[in-house]
Amino acid sequence: MESGFGHLDLCIRSLHGTPIQGCIGVAHAAALKAFATAGGKRKAAKAAARKEARATGTTGAGAVDEAVVQAKLAAWETTSFFNLPREERWTLIKDIQRRYKIVVVAADRANAEAEARGRVDRLKAKAAAHVALFVNRAGNRDKHMKIVPGTSLAGLAALGAGKSLKDHLQAMRDQIRVRIHVYEIKAAALPAIGSQDTVDEQARLAEGLKAIVVLPLPRLPPPPLPYPVRPAHPAPTAEATVLDMHHMGRVSDAITQLMHLTSEGSFKAARSKVPRRSARAPAAPSVPRARSANAASLALVGAEFEESLISWKVVGVDWSEELDEVVVWYYDVAMAADLELDEDEMNLARKTGVDLAPLECSSTCEVRRWIKASKSARG
Repeated sequence: MESGFGHLDLCIRSLHGTPIQGCIGVAHAAALKAFATAGGKRKAAKAAARKEARATGTTGAGAVDEAVVQAKLAAWETTSFFNLPREERWTLIKDIQRRYKIVVVAADRANAEAEARGRVDRLKAKAAAHVALFVNRAGNRDKHMKIVPGTSLAGLAALGAGKSLKDHLQAMRDQIRVRIHVYEIKAAALPAIGSQDTVDEQARLAEGLKAIVVLPLPRLPPPPLPYPVRPAHPAPTAEATVLDMHHMGRVSDAITQLMHLTSEGSFKAARSKVPRRSARAPAAPSVPRARSANAASLALVGAEFEESLISWKVVGVDWSEELDEVVVWYYDVAMAADLELDEDEMNLARKTGVDLAPLECSSTCEVRRWIKASKSARG
């Protein structure tokens, strides 16, 4: 019994990742010496006989009873695979091959597909959570814009005039929320909002807000956009800051106008003033293009370039069914780092159609032009 478990332990350690059924089969075969050679079986028989002799004390150290060795060899000959007729051995081999395809190959493929589906689901959830973060930020700002921030001790004292304990606590917590969601002051610099409706909590918030309301409020930032944006430059110039705030304000206004137009579910678009083109004769059939990337295009993978003051890196090249051409996939390095996305997730996203904010694609000619321009700019 102990010898059988010893063989099984050895197989589990040696055949890492193999199903337990396979380990049990290999352990049985090893214990029965089913596939051992003649020399290997004789060596194992002598070692087993010597061990039994030492355990029973029937012979001196090192002595081996040849009769015991021959008995063990005879027993192992009965279970030897090589003593079977050739036809039976061949039938067993074919059956093992068939079962291997069913039990191992198919199971591994199913496990790999399940793992891939899980990775795609996790990636989709990660992308959706990031988009939801920006949507929530925009919603929280709109929700708390109606709150008038207190800017004096007198205004702070007036928050509790004629109000119940619960309403007074709510008014003081709103003073914290308006600073977090509207003026984008870090929560760490403000008193904790808390959740208890007690007199001690009322005293704590009132004391903590005394040092906050006397501080001047920062300049009101533009409304946050309800979708992911690239992180700000680490050292923007004053002019760049003004232009960025102006641009963000215009985009936010455009989104607000669009939401107002579509609030009832439909709207009328202005008719285009561009004259329609007359129908042309059908063009001659074009030569079908290759539906796979060539070696020159694949060599672009890993290339880094700068375009529109953004650092990009090529992550893949393949055929796009949607665009009907070979495209180059590249991602915004800074945004990917900000979202904690790695290249494996980028490749998974482009192959499965998951929409990730840092990932984009363009034609090979356009990307080559950007890489060439970037190299020229660096000198």
